[in-house]
Amino acid sequence: MAALSEEWRGIVARAKHVAAAEGQDLVSGWESALASLAFETAGLKAQGRWRSGPRTLLAAMGLEGRGLTLVAGLAWMWY
Repeated sequence: MAALSEEWRGIVARAKHVAAAEGQDLVSGWESALASLAFETAGLKAQGRWRSGPRTLLAAMGLEGRGLTLVAGLAWMWY
């Protein structure tokens, strides 16, 4: 769990650095990134080139059906 916490801190630090370099705060940077992804997705769908992946975040992480892992992750984020 300590390694995961350290990795997450590094990811957040890099994201904050990139957002600051672009003159944005972290959340507004995410919002613009999501808007860009939505625009790209709409274009792919319009061209008939959209391919869907896993339906949930847990499935994308290969953790679907692993409730104990989910609860442990939620507990880690909460505390």
